[in-house]
Amino acid sequence: MDSSLYETIRTENIDRLRQIVSDDDLLLQMTPLRNTTLHVAVQFNKKLCVEEICDRCPSLVMQPNLKGDTPLHIAATLGSSDIVAILIHRAQICHQLDVERGGGSGGGAGGERSSTTTVQQLVRNTNKAKDTALHEAVRYHNRFFSKVVKLLTEADPAFEYSANSNGETPLYLAAKEGLYEFVVQILETCPSSAYGGPGRRTALHAAILSNNSGTRNACARGLVHIKMRP
Repeated sequence: MDSSLYETIRTENIDRLRQIVSDDDLLLQMTPLRNTTLHVAVQFNKKLCVEEICDRCPSLVMQPNLKGDTPLHIAATLGSSDIVAILIHRAQICHQLDVERGGGSGGGAGGERSSTTTVQQLVRNTNKAKDTALHEAVRYHNRFFSKVVKLLTEADPAFEYSANSNGETPLYLAAKEGLYEFVVQILETCPSSAYGGPGRRTALHAAILSNNSGTRNACARGLVHIKMRP
């Protein structure tokens, strides 16, 4: 990626981006780590640039970098709820346009339509460590991340959120860190979410063994209470 384009995005020079930068440059230029212009805009939390690039190059929403991270992974890692919402909304628009054209979402062989929507594909994408965006949001949590977790889980409530390459599910990570609010959000919104962890441990084991004594008991009670509902 040439330095002028990088600086245009980093400084959110939206007028230059709209008037001078070509669609081909937005679509094709990458950093050495294969971050696209959309990855860069997300990394710097430049909302206007994210919207502009999504409008002109919607395919970049799903494109991974060298580590397999999509722009949604980056936004979730940073806790950028506004950008997470933009990316999910863009995927919804892409799916609707695809349906209107009669293409379905990610049509398979013989013209068959995929059973998953574009939004589901986006949320379910895993990087090379088999982390979804929800894994990243839980792992890098702080007080701003609850909205990100809510957006991701509500975008695809049917997904099971299985384990990453370390054997950790998002629910396990949340329980391990004593994140009661995240545990409840995942269980309430994604009731099929997997709860396993490494070494045959479960999210309940993780909650009980958590170093966060302030929320350890609340997490354990929440896991038992919600999982035992009829």
